[in-house]
Amino acid sequence: MARNKCCRRQFEGSVSKACDVTLANSLDLEQIHEDHDAGFFIEKKVAVGIARRFVRDITDVLGISFTSLLSLIL
Repeated sequence: MARNKCCRRQFEGSVSKACDVTLANSLDLEQIHEDHDAGFFIEKKVAVGIARRFVRDITDVLGISFTSLLSLIL
């Protein structure tokens, strides 16, 4: 149980970091979708798996506002 909590915190922290990078660089969901560049997030120290999923899955949330997306993630 403790390991699951630890892994979940690390995962949530990585997703939060991807969101922080997005906001810090004034990116919107459409730009992330158009660029489709997980390497950008990886260079900013977002975990590889999180970066790849964040970029890949952004197409699933294009119908959701960025504020709504952040409230779901954070």
